[in-house]
Amino acid sequence: MNTHIVLLTIAVLTAAQPNAAPTESVPAVPTDAAALEQLRPRQPIPYLHLAEDMLARDTLDDAQRTRIIELLVRAAVLTLDTDPQAAASACLALTDERLDLGRDDRAWVRAVAHTLDPSLNQPSWIVDPDAPTNATAGASPLAAAALARLRNGDPRRAALLLDEPGVMQALKASPDLALVRAGLSVEAFFESYGDGWPCPTCRGDRFEATRQGTDTVYAICPHCQGDPGPRFTTDKLIILLRAERALVGGADSAWSASVGGVTGDPLRPPTPSQLPARLGVPADRFWWRDGRWVSSPAGD
Repeated sequence: MNTHIVLLTIAVLTAAQPNAAPTESVPAVPTDAAALEQLRPRQPIPYLHLAEDMLARDTLDDAQRTRIIELLVRAAVLTLDTDPQAAASACLALTDERLDLGRDDRAWVRAVAHTLDPSLNQPSWIVDPDAPTNATAGASPLAAAALARLRNGDPRRAALLLDEPGVMQALKASPDLALVRAGLSVEAFFESYGDGWPCPTCRGDRFEATRQGTDTVYAICPHCQGDPGPRFTTDKLIILLRAERALVGGADSAWSASVGGVTGDPLRPPTPSQLPARLGVPADRFWWRDGRWVSSPAGD
């Protein structure tokens, strides 16, 4: 073949090839470990931001859930004294259902958030959006009575009050009850905690009467032990009592002045400093090194 023809063919083929795109360096996306190692306890907000970024992912595995919880608890601890609103935000993030905290823990953490930031009182995300802003004044005492009857193991009489005008609206509008409900509707809450009561043995009388010959002998009910009604955790019981008190118009006075424990000590809402112990996160380790939390930048 003619040499000129070969060279011409090569030139045409070369010209027909598109120019290769210049290679651009793509910035590396930092891994979770790299981001964790950049955290410093003197700058607590990045703990919160990193947790929120991780929580925004489409899927989460168990290890990522654990890491997010650890980050949010540490963010709350580090901002308790300097930025209570940031600490409250960390607590609210902990209530995300994707983190799989138990219902009791979510209610407790919500209560901590309210303690840290009073402006969260009756937030739109926790109160029924269909609830009226002002409940009927006459219905509030009836709503409190319904809660008391449920708490004392008398769900049937409690249910009768739910049909009274304004009672359901008052219960839906209660921010304290919303904490105890932990996402349940008012109807589901009453049904859930009313299940199994009144006591099948004493029917709520708290004692059992038996005949011994010609005498009637009274003894504490062996089923409910004289204390009928659903079993609430201490934290939930405190908030439930606070809800009842607010519904009867007692919200303006000091809580500790109105309700006392058995020993006379005032009942207190959940304490923010208890958050690490409650969720099992060591409160003295803020540095991430070699795949674990340690108490100093040099490692333990």
